[in-house]
Amino acid sequence: MRTSSSESSKFVRPHCCREASRLLRDLPDSPADLLHTNTLEILPPHPGGLWGDGDVLVSMRELDTIAVLDLSAGAVRWWWGPDELSGQHQPTMLADGNLLVFDNGRHRDHSRVLEIDPAHRTVMWQYRANPPRTLFCPVAGGAQPLPGGNVLISDAQAGRALEVTRDADTVWAVRTLTAAGETAQFYRMAAVPDHVTAAVIGPTEHPATLAARDMLRCQLPAPIGTSR
Repeated sequence: MRTSSSESSKFVRPHCCREASRLLRDLPDSPADLLHTNTLEILPPHPGGLWGDGDVLVSMRELDTIAVLDLSAGAVRWWWGPDELSGQHQPTMLADGNLLVFDNGRHRDHSRVLEIDPAHRTVMWQYRANPPRTLFCPVAGGAQPLPGGNVLISDAQAGRALEVTRDADTVWAVRTLTAAGETAQFYRMAAVPDHVTAAVIGPTEHPATLAARDMLRCQLPAPIGTSR
C-alpha cells in the first residue's frame, strides 16, 4: 500500500519487475506466475461503501484470493479467499453488492459456485453437484449470473455447461463434441441475449459459424438431476 508520494514513486518500477520475472523464470518448477490474475472487472460503487466507483475486482488464482483494488490510491479495499477458495475464476459483482465466484477446487477434487457477502465475509449461497465429484473443473471454467437469479456454470474441461437455479435444480445442460464424437474442451461459455445473437449471425449464416458447426456439435441432454 502506498502512503506518500515518495513511496508512490517506488511502488512500480517496470524494469525491476521485468528483471524479477526473468530471474524467476530461470528457477525450476516455473515459479514466475506468482499471481495468475485471471479476472479484472471495473466495479460500480459498493452499496455499503466497501469500495468506490472505478475500483477493480481481481482474481489471483495462485493466491486463492479475490480482491478489490483502488488503483489510484494503491490500496487494497477488500480481499477474501485463502483457506476457502482453490484456483478460482470469474468473480462477478451482483446488483446487491455480493460477489459470485467459481471455485475450481483444484485442491479438493470438486468445484462449486459461491455467493459471498463481502461486508460480513460469509458465504451466502453455494452450488455443489451431487455427488460433488461430478463437477470438477481444476482449470478454466466460470459462473455467470443470469437475469432472474439462475447461474450459468462452465464445466470447461468436461466440455459442458449447465444452468442451475438457486434451489440447485438443473434447468438444462449442453455438451460440446468434435465431429469425431470426442469431448471438446473450452475456456468458458457465456450467455448472449437473442438480439445480440441475431445481430452477429445476421440473416445469412456467417462462414465462420458454418466452419465451427462442421468441427463441433452440441448435445442437449435431459436435465442431469438436482444437487445441494
